[in-house]
Amino acid sequence: MLTNMYFSVAAATAYLVIYCILLQVERLQWLAFIMLILSPFVLCRMIYIILKHGRYTGRELLEDEEYGYGDY
Repeated sequence: MLTNMYFSVAAATAYLVIYCILLQVERLQWLAFIMLILSPFVLCRMIYIILKHGRYTGRELLEDEEYGYGDY
C-alpha cells in the first residue's frame, strides 16, 4: 500500500488540504508551520514512488522520435 502510486498521490493531496485548513485556525498555525517544513519530504516521497512503481501505458516512441506533447 505504501508503494501504490495512487495512494501516494491521495496522501500528499490530503496533506496539502490539512495544511490549508490548519492555516485558517489561529491556534494551530504552529502545526501548519511544522507541516510546511516537512512538505518537501512528502512531495519527494510521492515523486519517488511514482517514478519507481508507476506504469506508463502510452505508446512507445519510434526511432528518431522525440518526446513531446501528443494531441490525440
